[in-house]
Amino acid sequence: MKIGIMCHSGCGGSTRVATELAAELARRGHRVHLFTQTVPFSYCESSNGVIVHTTTPDHENNHHPAYLHTAWTNKEIEAFKTRVLEVAVTDKLDVLHFHYAVLFGFIAAEIKQRLRREAPVLVGTLHGTDVSVYGNDPVKGPQLAQALTHIDLLTTVSSGHARLSADVFGLLKQPEVIYNFVDLLKFCPRVNTKLHSTSRCRPKIVHVSNFSPVKDPQSVAYIYLDVRRQIDAELWLIGD
Repeated sequence: MKIGIMCHSGCGGSTRVATELAAELARRGHRVHLFTQTVPFSYCESSNGVIVHTTTPDHENNHHPAYLHTAWTNKEIEAFKTRVLEVAVTDKLDVLHFHYAVLFGFIAAEIKQRLRREAPVLVGTLHGTDVSVYGNDPVKGPQLAQALTHIDLLTTVSSGHARLSADVFGLLKQPEVIYNFVDLLKFCPRVNTKLHSTSRCRPKIVHVSNFSPVKDPQSVAYIYLDVRRQIDAELWLIGD
């Protein structure tokens, strides 16, 4: 199949899922185009077979990797949309999949309106704040809900988020749930039998985020305090 994937460029979860999915689809023999403003943070494209399309030179990207840049200018939106349209037409994409609804839900909907019957199947994955924050915005929420009516299939990362998405956007059908994943070819922890036999390993609770209020790292700390009353565990906070 010929597949296009749109995502943001930071180190957030939606980007990580999109880039890992692109690499795995390419490994399985599909022709995959990845559309981003700049090369995603920590992304290695040297040998995975994915065709990467960027619309902003990396040296012009002044955003911290932990920052989710959604306030694109009209020039940025048009450049991105034009590039996706060019590839969709010239390579005859079968599927166009976006990760995170802002701004890609709007872009996908417009591509479908322009190409009509020649448009690829549109798949959208909702990840988090595109629903809980932008979806509840009195101005952007209704606009986003309207854009999502043009998408052929919506997915999301948990049952709770599927219910929230249907409620916030007034969807007739809940998005299909496809859980986030771990690539066991890259992450394959081995048990150090010598270490376990000579010392006691403390369990680790790990929170990875940008520490913004919506990620609620304070609750992680409160949970950890309760855990420590029963288990000698460690808390690792990883982020910015």
